[in-house]
Amino acid sequence: MPQHIPQNPSSWRDVAAPVPGSNALGTAGFVVALLGLFTGGVLSPIGMILSLFALGREPRGLAIAGAILGFIGSCGGIIVFLLFGGAILALLGLGAASLPVVALGVVLVVIAVTGILLLVG
Repeated sequence: MPQHIPQNPSSWRDVAAPVPGSNALGTAGFVVALLGLFTGGVLSPIGMILSLFALGREPRGLAIAGAILGFIGSCGGIIVFLLFGGAILALLGLGAASLPVVALGVVLVVIAVTGILLLVG
């Protein structure tokens, strides 16, 4: 039995819904920021910058996540660099020179924890 196909497209019931757009820059920023967490914070600033640029486009979900991950990874990378830098200076016998570096690392840890608490709460 042949099916009846309407001649007028406006009477069709199955009309395709518009596909929501994607934010390729936000996705790229998220992926780079996530990879930055596994590279010791080296790629995190790049992911954060990409994600911040992507916040101007819709949808923003991955861009927001990438900006947060990029910020956390960047702060972590700076802190690790400063603490290891202070330890290396201390191992080289430059103990007096390492004190400001370690103190700056501690201050950055406090700032990073405060920033994370402000983002969460």
